[in-house]
Amino acid sequence: MFESSYIPRWVGYQNNRWVGTERYDLIAPITGAPNPNDYPFKKYFLESNAPVYENTPNFFAPGPKNVEVKIKIAIQKGNLYDLSGIEKSRDKPLLVVKLSDGTYNVITFNQNLILTEDDLEKYRIPIMINGLEMKKIDFNKQKSVDAATLTTTIKFDQDGYTLPRGIGDPENLQYNRGQIYFLIKKQANPDGTAINPENYSRILGAEIISFDQLMAKNVFEKPGGSWRIKEDAPYMKDKVSITLLESFQHSSYIGIGSTNQSLFSKGTSIDIDNISPALLQQHSDDLSGKNRYKQVFVFRGLPYSFGQLNFNDHFFCRV
Repeated sequence: MFESSYIPRWVGYQNNRWVGTERYDLIAPITGAPNPNDYPFKKYFLESNAPVYENTPNFFAPGPKNVEVKIKIAIQKGNLYDLSGIEKSRDKPLLVVKLSDGTYNVITFNQNLILTEDDLEKYRIPIMINGLEMKKIDFNKQKSVDAATLTTTIKFDQDGYTLPRGIGDPENLQYNRGQIYFLIKKQANPDGTAINPENYSRILGAEIISFDQLMAKNVFEKPGGSWRIKEDAPYMKDKVSITLLESFQHSSYIGIGSTNQSLFSKGTSIDIDNISPALLQQHSDDLSGKNRYKQVFVFRGLPYSFGQLNFNDHFFCRV
């Protein structure tokens, strides 16, 4: 028997994971429960201008000092569905579960709706990126990749740490140049009066945008040294902002040992029980950091998302 008390009424994005909390009014998870890997949408690290270091003495603790890195990120097309067209009331929970046959079970307060992709089309909201509607990336066509690519920034400070330092740190800023945002515009009353607070608003549009792109639209101010969105910024009127990517948490330098460089890069691996003592010692020194060969910049998932292959390409919400 379905019990509505099991369904989170609010689901939001907080501390790099989707969580159920009354602080947010987004209804998000596709798989039936808040999950830190339920990111919309799949992102690809393309390239960076990060310097490569060779045999740097005492490298790195934890990274190079005073280095700024530009990173290009391509974002695969996904769909946004406005579920306010199914249930508007904030007092009634709603959940979406993808079934094994590819259909979606939309669980409302008093019914279950089984919807196909075609059925969902009337709820779909186009998503813009770089001023154009998002399309599926064709990696064989550079124009297709460029159209889906945004640039983000990483700054290593004077101690080699990426900025901001991290969650909970006093220097952690709510907004920074390393972020990419998912903006959702909700409908306002034409006469300027407030939307009924007991209902969700219809979604009018959505876009994926970088910090620097927002900066160009005169959205941010920096009182006291911390970036924040201006309260009267026209571009942000009636928009909900979600941090889609926080690049500083994915960025670091690693040392690559010479044996790793010569063997692993060729698709082979070291059989510890069947190599010469000299190579075994070299490999041991490489792993310990004694013989670091190259130091390269890497962009990767958080520890709990290593190996994660399934990223949601659909995003259901009410705002």
